[in-house]
Amino acid sequence: VTNVKVGGSKNNKTPMPWDISNISMSYAYTNTNARNPILQMDDKTDQRLSVDYTYSRKVKYIRPFRKIVGNKAKFIKEIHFNLLPNSFSFNTELRRFNNVRLYREPVDPVYEFEDKRFNWDRNYMLSWNFTKDLRISYNARNQSVMDEIKKYGVYEGEFAEYRTPGGEIITAQEYSEAAARDTLLNSLKNFGRTQNFSQNLDISYKLPLKYIPLLDFVR
Repeated sequence: VTNVKVGGSKNNKTPMPWDISNISMSYAYTNTNARNPILQMDDKTDQRLSVDYTYSRKVKYIRPFRKIVGNKAKFIKEIHFNLLPNSFSFNTELRRFNNVRLYREPVDPVYEFEDKRFNWDRNYMLSWNFTKDLRISYNARNQSVMDEIKKYGVYEGEFAEYRTPGGEIITAQEYSEAAARDTLLNSLKNFGRTQNFSQNLDISYKLPLKYIPLLDFVR
């Protein structure tokens, strides 16, 4: 399911930041299961849930001195500014990956390898033309991982071992589904543990020389 939107704006309606049509959602589920002479089972499940928010508006510049007359006052007359951003967008994606490999040998104890990954990516983008000549663009990205209790090693059943986010090894007898669930929920509440954060700010300014009489030959 990709780019699902709820509601919509009429053609003559001015877009507003709170419009539900600014939001779109996507969900993908993939499962593959393979086997070979070494592996009795190789089960992979990949789930992705993303939410996008995008808002853009038609820029209306404020020109407080537009009524001034005279060529010498052209520079002052052309002074203008924009109080609100042109556009803002936000994207968040949760990805849950789980891989279980069951080996044919040995039979006792059973060797089963489990790979669990839960990532949360968030992206922010802002565009703002303060004037026609002064423009600012900002974007940031945060990549987080959800901490959870994971199976450690390849042993299964009573021989299985698990590792907590703090690195502590616990046995199958000490492990509980309730504790694993609470650990994951607490990580989600804290937006995960940030592994990478990057941001970029671009500022461009074009000198308004064409409004200065002595320099109007410069373009």
